[in-house]
Amino acid sequence: MKEHEKMTREEAGHKGGTARTEKYSKEELSGQAKKAANTVENQHPGFHSEIGKKGSESRAYGHSHEELSEQAKKSAITIEQKHPGFHSEIGQKGGNYYGHEQKYDIDNLEEEEEN
Repeated sequence: MKEHEKMTREEAGHKGGTARTEKYSKEELSGQAKKAANTVENQHPGFHSEIGKKGSESRAYGHSHEELSEQAKKSAITIEQKHPGFHSEIGQKGGNYYGHEQKYDIDNLEEEEEN
């Protein structure tokens, strides 16, 4: 494309993104992304949580509970294959965050949910 031709937003964004990936390392780009995310969160508290919820709702629209459950299982398997022990680690961090380890009696879990 010649420099004087008009570009669409998509083309301009792609061109800018390509230029950035050529200029900066993955570590530098990651640091820049974290800094930008922190700035957005400081200026608009809860923003990331809000768009995450909207994304979840959008993804769920038009899918049955069974389809979403199957997708989640496949995702969990993929994550565990790529990062062995990940789910165990985040589960432990969650338990530690709340100041105790939660232990569930699987046989009685359904009874507790009903009450």
